[in-house]
Amino acid sequence: MPVVSEPWIIRERPEALPGTTLIWDERHIVLSSAAPMLTANSSLLAGGFHRCRHIVNRHVDSTYNPDDPDLEMRSYIRSLLLPVDATAGMMTAVDLRDAVAIRAEHRDFRMLVLATVGVSNAARSGIRCTPLFPAYHPGTINTVVLFDASVTEGAMLNAFITSTEAKAAALQDEGVEDAAGRRATGTTTDAIVTASIQDAEYGVTHRYMGVSTEIGNALGQAVYEAIRYGLQLYRRRSPVRQF
Repeated sequence: MPVVSEPWIIRERPEALPGTTLIWDERHIVLSSAAPMLTANSSLLAGGFHRCRHIVNRHVDSTYNPDDPDLEMRSYIRSLLLPVDATAGMMTAVDLRDAVAIRAEHRDFRMLVLATVGVSNAARSGIRCTPLFPAYHPGTINTVVLFDASVTEGAMLNAFITSTEAKAAALQDEGVEDAAGRRATGTTTDAIVTASIQDAEYGVTHRYMGVSTEIGNALGQAVYEAIRYGLQLYRRRSPVRQF
């Protein structure tokens, strides 16, 4: 069975998986790998499938709305001396002092989940949402999942489903509601990056990531616990907000 650790605050323990480094400050979190990672990204920079060596979750003000967010993000990545063409980038308005990490281990894989959690714009999928945003806005729940494993592209997409289901379960179990008082399934601006070191040492290639698989079950547990812990930190820092 997979072993899922207790979540921890990244600024207190910037721990990463072997072959990777994790750097934290109040402006950004940078996860880097010595070898290129296969990434699937729903966010702005390097969206879709890419080979990246860096994943950046950047803090921006909640009013962030430049004329060209892609150009502005690329400029920021260059200011960090990172290669734009090998970096996946996402943004959050959440205080990065509350960024959370959690690890899962098994004989066939290791994984690291990173999450920044805020619910000021909580929403429920399946009903009409207002306001609607025609342009890019910073993410409120950003999730990064790094696999030390060999994973197919299909499994990487399957991980989006399992991660999103776990996030929705965590929010509902914590009683998070949208502005109309309905149980929330997320926020209006969530983003996910899944990444794989594509390590063949385990002798297994993971083709599925559903909750009935060992790796999918561990993923669901890790994301669920990371979101719940991140939400608890967010509530302590923002006690006047409604949930």
